[in-house]
Amino acid sequence: MAKIKQILCFICLLFLIVHSTGLIAQTKFRGKLIKTGRWMGRVIEYVEGEIAIQLKTGFSKTDILPLLTQHNATLLKDFDRLNWGLIEVPNNVDVFRLIEEYQHHYMVKAVEPNGIVYAHYTPNDPFFNDGTQWSLLNYGQSPPGGANDADVDAPEAWNITRGSSNVLIAILDSGIPLINGALSHEDLGLNNPNRFILGDDLIGDGEGVRDKAGHGAHVTGIAAATTDNALGIAGLAGNCRVIIIQIFDSQTRSSFELFKNGIESAVDNGAHVINLSGGGVGYSYQVESAITYALSENRTIVASAGNNNCDLVDFPASLSIELPNVIAVGSTQPNDIVSSFSSCGPEVTLVAPGGTGKPFNNNDLYSTTPSYPFFLERYGVSRSYGYMAGTSMAAPHVTGVIALIRSINNNLSTNGIRNILVQCADKVAGMGGQNFTNEYGYGRINAYEALKYTVENYGGSLTGPIKFTEDITLSNGVTLNIGDPNGPPTTLTLEDGVTLTVSSGATLNIDNSVDCSNFGVGAQIICNGTCTGSLSCLEGCTTHTLTTFAQGSGNIDVSPIAVVGPEGTSSSYCEGTQVQLTANPDACWV
Repeated sequence: MAKIKQILCFICLLFLIVHSTGLIAQTKFRGKLIKTGRWMGRVIEYVEGEIAIQLKTGFSKTDILPLLTQHNATLLKDFDRLNWGLIEVPNNVDVFRLIEEYQHHYMVKAVEPNGIVYAHYTPNDPFFNDGTQWSLLNYGQSPPGGANDADVDAPEAWNITRGSSNVLIAILDSGIPLINGALSHEDLGLNNPNRFILGDDLIGDGEGVRDKAGHGAHVTGIAAATTDNALGIAGLAGNCRVIIIQIFDSQTRSSFELFKNGIESAVDNGAHVINLSGGGVGYSYQVESAITYALSENRTIVASAGNNNCDLVDFPASLSIELPNVIAVGSTQPNDIVSSFSSCGPEVTLVAPGGTGKPFNNNDLYSTTPSYPFFLERYGVSRSYGYMAGTSMAAPHVTGVIALIRSINNNLSTNGIRNILVQCADKVAGMGGQNFTNEYGYGRINAYEALKYTVENYGGSLTGPIKFTEDITLSNGVTLNIGDPNGPPTTLTLEDGVTLTVSSGATLNIDNSVDCSNFGVGAQIICNGTCTGSLSCLEGCTTHTLTTFAQGSGNIDVSPIAVVGPEGTSSSYCEGTQVQLTANPDACWV
């Protein structure tokens, strides 16, 4: 009996949830309501009570403050070098009427509502935008009443990459929602079936990988729900492909054999990262051999640590010290404190948001569930979308981040991926200033820092909308390719003052198709290494300065304006100027 228990009884690291639509907050941005109004003949979205204002030359904050005081307005952000500032007015003030009044004031050059845009990546998925998915973006919203930035920094990470279809995630779990054998969930392949592959049904119940428990759907949604589709939730790696392999039955039970078979199936089908939100007591050589096989093929296993109330870490997560391709994941709450149910021990690699648990509510993780009856409904989990808590929910956050890392550089070793995760984890307050603890491992995962570190230290390829909000330095030996003529359209944006530095010995290749028209004020590329390719459409509302640095016999051709020649030559190109830069391998630009 004990042997059967050891083999079959797995703690599936999830559970229980209450979904109440009445608790879902209105759509907010940084804690303020997003409202709609008409501006310049168009219906726009804007932040309630915020107005951006630009002063005319010769006027300062001191000059404008008396006017602001008359309207009970306060200065949220001081005036910058372009004389733009951000003010806040009471919510009962009609911002458009006040804007009209300011437009005619002698000190004001320009004024406008603080509009909402989605170009640089906040997805339009409603449960992301309304703050329900606190694990991706936590600004201290209430509910759940957590701490600001107690999240994985998903929006910042998406500015670098949203994932690649060249990367395959394997979810080894209870399946995915299917009706009549076809994908049925709006966020899990109903409208984009090519992203989701129906893999092996290792349970063998005759219904394929149909999720009758609800656990697999929830895990899959956290890692890779379809993102930016104006529906439901946002998955961390919403552009990556997913293969579903069923190893849990309708009551979330499995065996070591099925774990082994599932891992082998995932590796043989080409999965780059494998999520295992489950485990149990004891040890299994067959599972260890499957994980060793995955290691030989450079595949990472993300395993939930267990819900053992800070007792021992479950197997196979407990292999994380022995095998470098195993990442053991514990759980944190919305306030960045380790969840009371999360297993503890030296095997914990890091932690990720997994919720609070009992009583189950919006302090837990909101994700996808079947739209038909399923096992976990008996614990209060709602259909289509619902809350669950557990290290099961923490693990797919890490899986999603690894998929994003591999979307940048799919040649990274499992050791390299582990190093990135460990180096870039946030040392949260509960760690007491230590680099590692048994409760938190090396810290709470930070998706943005992991991707930034990957770009700077390992290089790779980036396509699609790219936005650097902080300085980026490519290290010696690193090659970064931006754009793909056969891939999605690529835009490269550097925010105000941001510098992309190519160190000596590093290489930056920018494809001719890349649009870099959105460089901010003072943004620049400094090339001390090798820079090739073409930058097009350097235009905008600010001045761009081009300086050439001779390397070997190389030149940079500026067409159709001029040819920029010897080292140190500088030219300024103002608003409306179209500049085409074409550099050979011996040349570079700033």
